[in-house]
Amino acid sequence: MRKAISAFILAVCGAVGLIAAATCAQADGTKPAGLVVDAESGQILVANRANAAWYPASLTKLMTAYLVFSELKAGRLSLDTQITVSATAAGQPPTKFGLKKGQKLTVKQAVTAMLVTSANDAAVALAEQIGGSESGFVQRMNAAAQSLGLIGTRYRNATGLPDDGQVTTARDMAVLALHVIHDFPDRYPLFSQREARVAGRSLPTVNGFLVNYPGAEGMKTGFTCGSGYNIIGTATHGGRRLVAVLLGAHDRNDRAAKIKKLLDSGFAGGETVPSTFSNIAMLPAALDAGTPPVVLSGSECAATDSSDSDASGAPSKLPGWGIIFGAFADPGKAQQTIGTMKQKLKGDLKGRPTIVQRQVEGTKRYAALMVGLSADDAGKTCRMVWHRGQYCLALNPVVLNDPTALWR
Repeated sequence: MRKAISAFILAVCGAVGLIAAATCAQADGTKPAGLVVDAESGQILVANRANAAWYPASLTKLMTAYLVFSELKAGRLSLDTQITVSATAAGQPPTKFGLKKGQKLTVKQAVTAMLVTSANDAAVALAEQIGGSESGFVQRMNAAAQSLGLIGTRYRNATGLPDDGQVTTARDMAVLALHVIHDFPDRYPLFSQREARVAGRSLPTVNGFLVNYPGAEGMKTGFTCGSGYNIIGTATHGGRRLVAVLLGAHDRNDRAAKIKKLLDSGFAGGETVPSTFSNIAMLPAALDAGTPPVVLSGSECAATDSSDSDASGAPSKLPGWGIIFGAFADPGKAQQTIGTMKQKLKGDLKGRPTIVQRQVEGTKRYAALMVGLSADDAGKTCRMVWHRGQYCLALNPVVLNDPTALWR
């Protein structure tokens, strides 16, 4: 059975590889990535920027759940296994369930809280139970990603909290979702739960898709400033189950509208996409070289502004689009980073170098920026930087001057 599933997943990879160049060549960097797959046949019905690098946000928790389910299947855990919440787990930033240091809960309670309410504290508690530490668990996440053929995915934490090195693709998320469905059919109903309860406290699902789309079954939503609004959604109509992945919607309403459009298109027959079975022997194509993730919304991000000011003391408005190479504790490091990128890109680096100071979670950070760019130049420059293995994020003018936006 496992061999059949592996061939089935390879088929999905091959078909996406075929269409990646065609769908991504003219893609706008701010356009969400999307993919719809038939959960049984593996046929790809809709695909757009399926191999584009993106931040997973809380879609990361799908891999965390996969490893929990693996432990349950192997008999090393049971749903009744007691977990003691560590200070590290309890101290995770929101979204969280509100678990306390020393509190005990079962694996079932923790995994339900993680999937239903996207609780970061529950995710880390599970990671520590299985891996001994979150870092130990992350090693297992990356090993599993490699084993499952997630060629564009790298994990740095168990929660999906922002990390410059934690990336994925719509294609990889579809592959992972299919593995969860087929490898652990007995656990799949957990993704349709509407409520999580721990120690007498109950919280509702954060996944509005479950109540807004007819036939919806699961699976997971996610949001950070860098990722935009992500979702993996599964639904069944007429006995046919589809898996849809959307990365980078602009807000909750946009996410709801676009996941509906993807699934509606899939159930209506989809687009002209090669059948996976006719391409089962193909190796996946190289990852899409399109524009890296763009910060799509800063309205829900926890940061306070202490940016550069003009002579009057008011914060100065930064012009045009910007690109950020990172945020550092030392302004000298930020300046050095800009200098290094100038040297690497030579005459290709456009814009005005700028260092902006902000308070992020109580710590001063100095963002290394180039500002005054056009949208095209910001995207092209970040693409060149990513091809050199360095971090770059494009910031549109609204986010660039949003004092609540979280820059990393």
